Amino acid sequence: MTNSSVPDTGRIASEINSLRADVSLRLARLERDLGTTAATAKKTLEALQRLSAEFDRERTVQLAHHRIGELTQQMERRFGDRARARRLAESVINEIAMDAVQSGFIDRDSLREYTTQVALATPGYWLAPAALMFASTYLKDHERYELASRTALPLDEARTRLFMALALTRADDEKGAAFWLEGYLQTVDPEALDRDFLVLLDAVASGALGRSCRTHAEEALSRWRREMFTDETNRVQVAKLIELFADETPHLDDATPTLAECASDWPKVAEAYRQSRSCLYVADRLREELLGTANGIVTGAYGDGIVHSALDHLVNQQSDDEAALQREIDVQKRIIEYGGDVVRAAEGDRSPAANTTMDLPTLLTHAAFPSAAEHTQLGAEAKRLAVSCARDWITAAGETVSMRSRQRRPADVVVHVGHWQHALPTDPASPVSGKKLAAELGDHLLNVRRMRRTLNVAVVLGCLVLFVAVTLGMPLFVGSGYVISAVLAALLTVGAARLALGRLRKRVPPIEAENDYYRASRTREAQERLEAVVREHEECRMLWARAETQGLPALVAVLDEIETRSASAAPPTVMLSPGWTRVDGHESPGRGDTARHTAAGPAPVVEEAVEHAEKHTR
Repeated sequence: MTNSSVPDTGRIASEINSLRADVSLRLARLERDLGTTAATAKKTLEALQRLSAEFDRERTVQLAHHRIGELTQQMERRFGDRARARRLAESVINEIAMDAVQSGFIDRDSLREYTTQVALATPGYWLAPAALMFASTYLKDHERYELASRTALPLDEARTRLFMALALTRADDEKGAAFWLEGYLQTVDPEALDRDFLVLLDAVASGALGRSCRTHAEEALSRWRREMFTDETNRVQVAKLIELFADETPHLDDATPTLAECASDWPKVAEAYRQSRSCLYVADRLREELLGTANGIVTGAYGDGIVHSALDHLVNQQSDDEAALQREIDVQKRIIEYGGDVVRAAEGDRSPAANTTMDLPTLLTHAAFPSAAEHTQLGAEAKRLAVSCARDWITAAGETVSMRSRQRRPADVVVHVGHWQHALPTDPASPVSGKKLAAELGDHLLNVRRMRRTLNVAVVLGCLVLFVAVTLGMPLFVGSGYVISAVLAALLTVGAARLALGRLRKRVPPIEAENDYYRASRTREAQERLEAVVREHEECRMLWARAETQGLPALVAVLDEIETRSASAAPPTVMLSPGWTRVDGHESPGRGDTARHTAAGPAPVVEEAVEHAEKHTR
């Protein structure tokens, strides 16, 4: 074999290394280019995502505009007649209340014709025939009145009767209003009181509807209470009120910070004290909320304003399907307002749920404790009337809370400053001297310091004597090895010292870096802390005694005053002639002839009004 046939391994290795370097360089360039491309692609993707999101939001806004147009048209097509009926009802009531028809400013024939047309154009909506009923009553049109009543009452008897009661009140017809209100109350289910009833209760309790209407309302409340308030209902409501008593009473920790830190088992003590203050706190709140407002007979423009607000609520209240459509329109408007953010638009819906109802016991409880209510929103007079109805529950709950607080009050409160402790009596008749206790604490600290020094010296001397004795005596037992003797003596001495210190800890409090009041420099600080504890405890137990002795009587006194104030809110009735009364300067038929009304409505009211007017004319 010749030399030319032998491969040049060095050259081959050099070429391989060159190729490897070239490949590595190319891979590095490719990796760099891929990184640049990936970064560019990421930025492009983010930009596209932003553009897409902006486009989607803009598209959502455009769709919301379009949707609002469709829903508005749908609202007008389905419920446009109802909107016109609402405007009609408001116009008829206002014009009649302002005597615009009587003065000739509004033509009677035009009023009759317009109300009839709207009622015929809205056959399935109760308000249009109800407005025709009211107009026909005023216009003395018996035929249209009967037709309208036969149409409106089957559609929505409760709201029709309530509408007539409020509208006739605006027209100064107390007798007609009382008749319709009595019929409305017969349709109310005390197990499911809706917003309409709450609005009425506000107006009736304020006296804006007159004495007769208030009397009917009070009779209905009394009847419902007799029917609903069983022993089980009373027990459940008193239990709820007891919880509300406790929930509304604030805690005491902020008022007694030092006592809270130094008292043993403070949470239980604080809870017992808080419960003892419940009656007094609730009495003070009821006095401020329900007796701090002006009381008197509601007359004139203010009374008209209350009735007008009640009518406005009733007339403009939408039906379930109409309200659902309106809520959808409101959602689309919020989508536009929030720039296409559908989530925020959905979260922004804070409208109360439709047809929210509550039973009578819950209503009365919410009136006394508005913090437990969400949609009650009663006025002061209505709250006073409701609290008067629930006063037996409130009194029973107050008695239970007072009894439990007396049972849970401890005989004393154990306080500690460092490792010193003392029992402070909760009975106000037992005197407590802060200075005397501070002096006792000082003597205790001084004695402990002396005991510590004495015992420390005794331990040191004892250990020294033991060490010397063991060192000198140990060679007798282990030989002449002094090193071994010294080690054994040291071990025995350490063991004896630990045993002595262990017994010392059981007799003398240990030294604590954070709260060592046994040092002479901190004695005064410990005494000042104890004086603060005694001072806060003194204030606490005086308030505790006052709450226990005066809380329940104060609550009963407030409930009595609320009941008296509520009873005095009804307007006075002055008899003019048999069957007629004057209320706030207006004449109207009285309750004496109410029984002669028909089931369909008070058609005879029109005849009696004509007869009365003719009698006065003659």
